[in-house]
Amino acid sequence: MRVNVAIRLLTGLTLCSVPLFASSAMANSWHRPNVFEESNSGYMNYSYDDGLCHYTFWYSQYEKHAQASRYGDCAHLVVGPDGRVMSTVEIEQ
Repeated sequence: MRVNVAIRLLTGLTLCSVPLFASSAMANSWHRPNVFEESNSGYMNYSYDDGLCHYTFWYSQYEKHAQASRYGDCAHLVVGPDGRVMSTVEIEQ
């Protein structure tokens, strides 16, 4: 009887701790950038998402048209002349 209760208690504690480990793993990868780029000689699609900002850039050489859109807090991004996000160096004080 006591062994049965101990096994159920241990199983319950294990199941309760799983969301804690899952949420810490998700928190570690939240602000890591996800970059997608697709291009050929006629067009370029570029997408950047780091959890705070979602930035997309599209360019068509045939139409000579470029379009960029930003959603979220994108103040920390530096966009280069080709539409791609450039890496920044953070200065610690």
